[in-house]
Amino acid sequence: MLSSYLLSVLLAASAPSSAATAGPASVGAASTALTAQFRRFGLADGLPSSAINAVAQDAQGYLWFGGTGGLSRYDGVEFKSYVHQPDRPDSLGGSFIDQLVAAPDGRLWIGTGDNGLDRLDPHSGRFEHWRHDPANPASLSGDVVYALALAADGTLWIGTEHGLDRLSADGRRLTHEAFPQPPGSDPALHSGKVSALLAEADGSVWIGTYAGALARRRPDGSLQPIALTG
Repeated sequence: MLSSYLLSVLLAASAPSSAATAGPASVGAASTALTAQFRRFGLADGLPSSAINAVAQDAQGYLWFGGTGGLSRYDGVEFKSYVHQPDRPDSLGGSFIDQLVAAPDGRLWIGTGDNGLDRLDPHSGRFEHWRHDPANPASLSGDVVYALALAADGTLWIGTEHGLDRLSADGRRLTHEAFPQPPGSDPALHSGKVSALLAEADGSVWIGTYAGALARRRPDGSLQPIALTG
């Protein structure tokens, strides 16, 4: 009985204090609520083009934008742009950018719509290039890059107009990988276009093709076709 009485007294004593505290806090929270606002950026702000195809954020927080006019980095205040310079072999390989992937080490992978694959070292400002060479079977399968996916071990998966490639973490070894095609599809029409990639932490990779096929590449290298319904 006494314990119940004491508990009632304590609750009664604490109630006004809680109410008094909750009141101003609720009003304050409501008064400081922010309304989402949009700011538009364009050529006047430093972008090389108003057509943006890809966006990525690196480990330092910089935002990268790729489009039909080249590559831009935004630091929260201004844009710094990179464009192809014919007289500089270590400049951006092409001005039509479709894919961007930021690596944990700060480097940026760039897939282009006509000039293969680039990698930027932001510290030096230099670009490395991977291109298709008809005379080299170990070169990129095609110069039109539709998709990129960076695996946890640093391997880069590349979907091109002519197939699926895998580039080792050190960038020295490129191999062509099997990819799915829908049953009965005509390779002459689809040319093996790999248009979507997703790398998972367990080492598996999801592969989507322009022809409408979907498959999961298991960590052991085997392919698991995924039936699409509807």
